[in-house]
Amino acid sequence: MGFEVDRARIILTAVGAYQLEEVLRASRRLAERGVPHAVNYLLEPGRFRKPRGPRETAHLAPSDVVARLYPEAVPNRLFLVHTRPETFLGVVAPLHTGPHTIGLGFSNHGGTLDVHGMLFVNRATWAHCVDAAARLCGSARGEFLTEDESAALDARRAPEGVII
Repeated sequence: MGFEVDRARIILTAVGAYQLEEVLRASRRLAERGVPHAVNYLLEPGRFRKPRGPRETAHLAPSDVVARLYPEAVPNRLFLVHTRPETFLGVVAPLHTGPHTIGLGFSNHGGTLDVHGMLFVNRATWAHCVDAAARLCGSARGEFLTEDESAALDARRAPEGVII
């Protein structure tokens, strides 16, 4: 799965166990399509923040680790998180590359009875990740997703059996 980060067109990052599962599924699809990418899992996102003082500075991820995981040469970044993505992107502001960064996560949609349904209604499945990756890479959605998958994302068909 994935490729070396120095060859990547996009970096996929997961925060949360369910999110990691979805990012790994997205990674498999990108690999099938020959899209060089890297996958990261952030266990402690606060270590990648802009420090608010010397005590926080002492606990940040070392700059060589940050550069290795998020090289400047790869500005396309997708974060799939178990919280609100806007808040998360604020926390990891040093990793944010403006229009080349997309955050997906909780968007206050509920009413489902299972995890996969919850991820789908919050636009946080592997297919949503692949769709966002296509946008970031400047590719057409159809290069990465099937017509049925696109139809499910656009609410033209049920996602069961296609995405979830």
